Amino acid sequence: MKKRDSNWKACIRPDGSFDFDALTPAQKEQYYAECETVKASDTRPLTARDRKLLQKAARLGRPRVGLGSQRAQITVEKGLLKAADQFAVKHRITRSRLITEALKQYMEHAA
Repeated sequence: MKKRDSNWKACIRPDGSFDFDALTPAQKEQYYAECETVKASDTRPLTARDRKLLQKAARLGRPRVGLGSQRAQITVEKGLLKAADQFAVKHRITRSRLITEALKQYMEHAA
């Protein structure tokens, strides 16, 4: 593993991830060939930090916020929903976030 790491050092981003897309097709083929030569004896057991990172990466879905989330089927006039979707796209947020923020603001002002 160390040999491969040193051969591809220039492809490591500042955050530590590997920039595979930056490789040329020939370099990608060379990388594939090197990956095929890795044996179980070349590996090591996961450290506690590695296990923690693996568990974090394995969590799928939306991160838990507050008490979690629940689906709510609602009826909205088509024109209003279309306008809301356009607003959400323009402001780079999801429809769910837009509705959540609107509900929070409405309840704050109504209280």
